[in-house]
Amino acid sequence: MSEIISKILFILFIGGIGVQTIAANLAVLEIVTSDCEEEDCKTDDLTVQQTKLLTDELRKQAVIVLPQTYTVYTREKIIELAKNIPAGISEVVDIGRAIKSDYVTRSSIGFLDGSLVLTVELYNCENGILLSNFVETSPDTKGLLKIIHEKSSPLFEKILPPAPPQPPPSSSSTEQSSSSSEEIKIGVIAKAGFAKMGVKNSKSDLAYSLGLTAIKNFGILDFIPEILFSSEEYGIDDKKISKLSLEIPLSARVVFAKSIGISLGAVAAVPISLRIENEAPKDAQAFGFAAMGGLSYIITENIFIEAVYEKYFGKTFTSLKNSNTDKALCGIGYLF
Repeated sequence: MSEIISKILFILFIGGIGVQTIAANLAVLEIVTSDCEEEDCKTDDLTVQQTKLLTDELRKQAVIVLPQTYTVYTREKIIELAKNIPAGISEVVDIGRAIKSDYVTRSSIGFLDGSLVLTVELYNCENGILLSNFVETSPDTKGLLKIIHEKSSPLFEKILPPAPPQPPPSSSSTEQSSSSSEEIKIGVIAKAGFAKMGVKNSKSDLAYSLGLTAIKNFGILDFIPEILFSSEEYGIDDKKISKLSLEIPLSARVVFAKSIGISLGAVAAVPISLRIENEAPKDAQAFGFAAMGGLSYIITENIFIEAVYEKYFGKTFTSLKNSNTDKALCGIGYLF
């Protein structure tokens, strides 16, 4: 037991060392104004309070960008550490080393062609390399504040270690994404329209269907089976015909631009009830078969609308020539 605890403590100790190694110090030195000999030089008008304000904004941006393991020296901390700087040191990198900082900035405001020029440089104190810098112009200190706010993040991000490369997707995640793209969606669908027999003197009347639908996706191709209860009404020589049947449409739909679908398929139908003026005919066909085609518009992943045409080849009545049925329907579907 004590051996296990010792191993755990050792791992935590090593992990703590690893965390400490990414810690670093940053000294944002005060922004200074450059000497200017021009008569209308604006740097002469900058007050100490204004340069302090600009420096504070630069430090604020550093705190925002860098993780908590990085320490951004305050003005008071820099003044305290500066007491230990040996005489004769003036280079910014040497100053950074003297105050035990890993990184240091040197900033100045100059004057060029009627504008203030802000220069900010970031150095690595260990090797003296210039990591990043920016030079921007502004007519006033308000503009300089905006420049610091916008340009500081890319500057201080140079301190951060490069992000580790992302591992390749695992086979399990690939299989999960592929399985999700091929999952079967089940929903409900309702259709309404008109039906008409091919018999002479027949009249078209209402037809509607209600039932379940399912979609199995294979890339741009959808396989769509349905189970529908269908009701149709016709008129032949002033006689009203009512038909209730169970339909099983099977179709394949090609989807373009993720929203427009063209479908082709077949329908198998089994009559449940057939009436002519409330009487059951003796020569009703026991089974029907139709070809179907349609257009659909996919509104969302769960909602779509469609227009379908069905052409039945079998007769509705065996003794009646051309008693096959045509149907034109519009519908809406919802997938769970």
